[in-house]
Amino acid sequence: MTYRERPEANFSNIKHLVNGTALDYHHALQNPIVPSRAMEIGTLIHAVYLEGADLNELVAIVPDDAPKKPTSAQVNAKKPSEDTLTAIAFWEKFREQTAGKIILGVDEVATITECVKNLESNQWLNRFMESVGDQVETAIYGTIEGVTCKGLIDTHTLAPLCVGDLKCLYEVGPREFARAVNDRHYDLQYALYCELMIQNGMCDVVPPWVWICQQTKQPHNLALYNASPEWFDNGRRKLTLCLDKLKRAQDSGQWESFPVEPIALEMPRWAAVKE
Repeated sequence: MTYRERPEANFSNIKHLVNGTALDYHHALQNPIVPSRAMEIGTLIHAVYLEGADLNELVAIVPDDAPKKPTSAQVNAKKPSEDTLTAIAFWEKFREQTAGKIILGVDEVATITECVKNLESNQWLNRFMESVGDQVETAIYGTIEGVTCKGLIDTHTLAPLCVGDLKCLYEVGPREFARAVNDRHYDLQYALYCELMIQNGMCDVVPPWVWICQQTKQPHNLALYNASPEWFDNGRRKLTLCLDKLKRAQDSGQWESFPVEPIALEMPRWAAVKE
């Protein structure tokens, strides 16, 4: 059974419990997200840079002379034009020939290539990756607060242990990335993985954790951030909150939503109008 086939709770689903309900978690399990183009590009950067994959084996480039993709209205028209029929035939054949590959434009392939080149040109990362060896996409499993969990570490060194977590984002400045850590719950992932690594005997205490942040738009800035203890502490509180909700749902078999009766809604400080 592969990592993705295993049933343990993972970060991608657990994070729905930070601000959501057990029902949100259950819905996420039953309805896996369809990767956006930004997510696909990030996945390809991971594959090429971390795993040494051949980009040409993963993607297909739309030819310059390709006709514009016909809309659903054009495809379903009672009497499609000759140009539409030509376009439909082209795209059907193109999809058959490129089955299993991600279809990208020339500019998107250039973005991936430039991002990987940028990562490979960083001296600190070069030293780090030399120490990594084959420690890439490492699967870890364990039980935390009564819930079986799993994680997939991007890359890490062994002696001493240091984790490198690659994030591909539009904005990677300190302020923007701090907001992303909070909003996307990367601190939760940090805490979850550290707990699993400790359980698996990879370390005795929380190890150094570096967010490798590659900008996926020009000028393709690269930022490296050491995760502070405060991020771990905040992520650990999120983890306890999430696993408590999940454990209660698993034990009861009830994937509950919000309370069925009115509850108090406190006004946050940011909502107050200043005099």
